[in-house]
Amino acid sequence: MLIEIRYNDKDKIREFIKFSSLFFREYYSFVMPDNDVSILEHFNKEDIVSKEIKEGRYFNYLIKYKDNIIGSISFEISNNTLNILQIYILKKYRKQKLSRCIFKELKEIILNKNIKQLKINILESNKKLPKIFEKLDFIQSDFIARYIGDGIYLYENVYTLN
Repeated sequence: MLIEIRYNDKDKIREFIKFSSLFFREYYSFVMPDNDVSILEHFNKEDIVSKEIKEGRYFNYLIKYKDNIIGSISFEISNNTLNILQIYILKKYRKQKLSRCIFKELKEIILNKNIKQLKINILESNKKLPKIFEKLDFIQSDFIARYIGDGIYLYENVYTLN
């Protein structure tokens, strides 16, 4: 389901950039003016993404389901924590219980890299994702609630592998 993107795979990098742009537009447009969202996209250039992958700063994956690329996930590893920066799935593939499969594969990555924690920002309205983490033997060890505007809170969650 997760396809790792290498620094020299231009086609996969372009595909990742497409999903990353969709992510910025969907998740930030309601709290940021359109001009500010395009500033975020400024860093989504092929050479920049390739360099960050090569340097080991970020790990980017495409999400494949039934022979279709349906999204992307990006994370960094710092201080023995896998920090999920963005995850995006096309709307028509949401609510098909794919999160469990995606995070099951992420758990394998965590185990292979001997990482102890996972950090992810979750919208207050997302009640299902924390339950998926529990089923995969993650225990919530910390969280911070941040008000992001328009009556919406974003929770920064830290999970430790049990």
